[in-house]
Amino acid sequence: MNRLVLGIGYMREEYLEAKKEWLKYKVNIELAESAEEAVQLLSNRDYACVVFHTRMLEFQSYIEALRQIKTIPILVVSPKYSV
Repeated sequence: MNRLVLGIGYMREEYLEAKKEWLKYKVNIELAESAEEAVQLLSNRDYACVVFHTRMLEFQSYIEALRQIKTIPILVVSPKYSV
């Protein structure tokens, strides 16, 4: 059974590449294309963790908002090292 991870801040091409790589480790990454979508997805699904792309320079405010919804591990990664 694959673990489910929520990805935030990825460009579509990066997301598709990362998704292929994460699947090798039985991790399915879903992309939230906006903060609103991330909040909705996190509220309705059970994720193992949230992964922020480093391009999200203002990720601290997002972390605080997401933590109000659910306590969950949050990683901030560069796509070069996202897996």
